[in-house]
Amino acid sequence: MTDIAVAREVLEERFGKIEQLVDNLDGVLNGFPGPVDGGAAMDYIGVYFRTAIEGLGNLADTHRALTAVARDVINELGQTDENAASTLSDMADEF
Repeated sequence: MTDIAVAREVLEERFGKIEQLVDNLDGVLNGFPGPVDGGAAMDYIGVYFRTAIEGLGNLADTHRALTAVARDVINELGQTDENAASTLSDMADEF
């Protein structure tokens, strides 16, 4: 079996980067202008943009949730590398 080492500092740094990227994505998505009057085609284009923005928002929420779950796992099972490796392996199998 492969050994898994969990370095809390490294993971927190990576989680922070993920959260910063997700926050930046939210800022960009919130900055999109509302619909404009540009003729019949704009209705279709607006639907595509709204769908894309909603999908990206869901992606951001998913990253936040996965980061929170990973933090909880690491906090709860920080006692030994063996327990953490087993739990993370089980999580990987479920995903």
